[in-house]
Amino acid sequence: MPVVLSFVLMLFISVSCTTVGFVPSAPVWYEMPESRTKRGQVAFTGNGSGDSKRQAELIAYSAMADNISSYIGSEIGQKYYRELTTKGKISDYSLEMSEIVVTSERPYQAWCLSVADKNVLDGFRTDEARSQIADEQAVRALVHEGDSFMRANRDVDGLKCYIRSMAMSSSLVNLEREYSFESIKNEVFSILDSLSINIVKTDSAEATCTVRVRRKEFLSYSAVVDSPIKASFLAEDVRNEKFYDLFIYKTDNHGDFLFSPLNYTFYRDGSVVFSIDLSQEINLLQYVARETYEQLKTVVDSKSVEFTYSRPVVDHDFAICSVLYTKGGKPRDSLFVSEIISERLKEDTISSEILPAEGEFSDSDFILNSIEKNFPEVEYAVIVLCEAVDDVKSDTEIYAVSVSGEVTLYSMKDRSVVKKSTLLTSNGFGKKYNEAEDSAFAEFAQLAYSIIKANYV
Repeated sequence: MPVVLSFVLMLFISVSCTTVGFVPSAPVWYEMPESRTKRGQVAFTGNGSGDSKRQAELIAYSAMADNISSYIGSEIGQKYYRELTTKGKISDYSLEMSEIVVTSERPYQAWCLSVADKNVLDGFRTDEARSQIADEQAVRALVHEGDSFMRANRDVDGLKCYIRSMAMSSSLVNLEREYSFESIKNEVFSILDSLSINIVKTDSAEATCTVRVRRKEFLSYSAVVDSPIKASFLAEDVRNEKFYDLFIYKTDNHGDFLFSPLNYTFYRDGSVVFSIDLSQEINLLQYVARETYEQLKTVVDSKSVEFTYSRPVVDHDFAICSVLYTKGGKPRDSLFVSEIISERLKEDTISSEILPAEGEFSDSDFILNSIEKNFPEVEYAVIVLCEAVDDVKSDTEIYAVSVSGEVTLYSMKDRSVVKKSTLLTSNGFGKKYNEAEDSAFAEFAQLAYSIIKANYV
């Protein structure tokens, strides 16, 4: 038997054996109606099944009418429905039937397609539907903005736009396929799959490293520039209580950034986790697309990398001198501030000496001379200068006092400034003014200790 005839016979037998329950495939345009539209047009489809061809057609028309009603935000009405089913158009909407396909066997299946002038049809939309127009436009704008970021290799910023557009598009049913929730979702996961974060040039003792963000393109990698990456790490407050803190870094033109412990409470030993900063955008999906929200969180977490560091304890002696002033600019007792700092250093097994400030003691050279004379063996000098700058009394007879000042660390080897803080402020409270002022200066001592510990202990 010829091969072709044999193949036809087998095909006939196969079709004959599967006639029961056979469901014909929908036309391509039913799945992709936008393929049959021109610029400024919008397409609607419908599908129906019935015991007669006409019944299947009418059910398909009804489904199409429901889609049109959904678009304009109200029922199209019997007048327009009759015009659609008898004349194949709705004149007021500038809508005309474009395609209709009906199968030749029972149960009959019908698919229909109509195309309308979008500007004309939008004039019939309700206020609620018009608000959807604004949402649709916002979705398109976000997608276009994301596209421009991607072209500039700013992938994370592009992802932010795409995910925000996903959250908005989740409730919109009339968007073109390229702006639909599923279409954007697929693009987001594809981009995330191509991104990688790597740690290079590490220095555990200094707790610094270079972080590199790349996108894989076929066999090569490209830099992800100007994109936000979150650095999460363990910190410690002035009361020795640990907490998690974070900074947001942005990659440079090479897709890199240098991480270093910028805040005074950075914990001595620990790790830093670097992750793509998309949490705010992903949270938008939490209540509109829970499954996608969970999936995105999992994927983003899987892209995170960890840098472990261990900064050594510095075994140095310190000399401490604190100079305090009242709100009026008069020197006041300051020994207790130095004692607080010294006690905190002692907890870290760091020895320190205290130089009491007597009288006009604000000149740093004078203080350094005194330290050199009294404690010639110390390697570092800490000078604390602060002053009460503001106070207020509440209706409940509670005083609040603010103090402001700076902390400077000197190397006694050459009297060079090793570290000088920015202007620091602390607050204190008490039933009496003196109690509030003492409390404010005590809090300032804790800030001074944090600066010393974070950098040199």
